[in-house]
Amino acid sequence: MENYRDEQLIANYLKGDEELLEVLVRRYFKLIYNFVYQYTGSLEDSEDITQEVFVKVWRNFRKFNQKKSFKTWIFSIAKNTAIDFLRKKKAIPFSAFNDVEGKNAIIDTLVDTGPIPDELFEQVSTEKMLNLVMKNYRQHIVLYCCFIIMIILLFGK
Repeated sequence: MENYRDEQLIANYLKGDEELLEVLVRRYFKLIYNFVYQYTGSLEDSEDITQEVFVKVWRNFRKFNQKKSFKTWIFSIAKNTAIDFLRKKKAIPFSAFNDVEGKNAIIDTLVDTGPIPDELFEQVSTEKMLNLVMKNYRQHIVLYCCFIIMIILLFGK
């Protein structure tokens, strides 16, 4: 039985061979536990989530599309269960956002190496800033001034 492919085990389990579920659990237990541990970083939480994953698999086995990969299905359940668990705890570790290569998109996009506004202000003189504003927003400033003059002419001071 241990040498059977997932598809064979699932088909025979659905036909009534209840013992084959145990074979699938043994086959995937460590993989799921380690996968979930990457999300939680906690041994106890990983144990609880792994148990919950296999309960969900057992409850939803009849809904499983046998044309698809069982491994993909069970790992999707594990990922969703881990994320749901972490949402309830209101904490998702940054490691949960690591891709296959270990890069973390969140950390990479949060870091801004450019100068902060105070540093920029100190680098540019007032005259340069006015010239830059006039160059980029001249039309807007002229229109605004015309609007103000028109309001004054129509309604007085």
